[in-house]
Amino acid sequence: MNERAKELAMETYCRRAADNAALIRLLSDGLLAHAEATSTDRVNWDRTGDIGHVRNELIETLMFISGRDRLDIEQHLDQTRELPDDQATH
Repeated sequence: MNERAKELAMETYCRRAADNAALIRLLSDGLLAHAEATSTDRVNWDRTGDIGHVRNELIETLMFISGRDRLDIEQHLDQTRELPDDQATH
């Protein structure tokens, strides 16, 4: 690859990486809005399915970008998940 092609590839990479960072911020905002709109009286299996679908897509994305397998990611989630208040004191 010639120098100009390398420069163009790097510029494109940087632009796409910045886009990804912006998309992650938008995703975070969207997840927060979804959670805020899901009160106890509004929760249902449709909303639970929606958030489960997002979780699965995020796992797939992490598997792709990091090379980690699903089991490793699931185990990490299990280990880092906060315990409910009533279990944290036991």
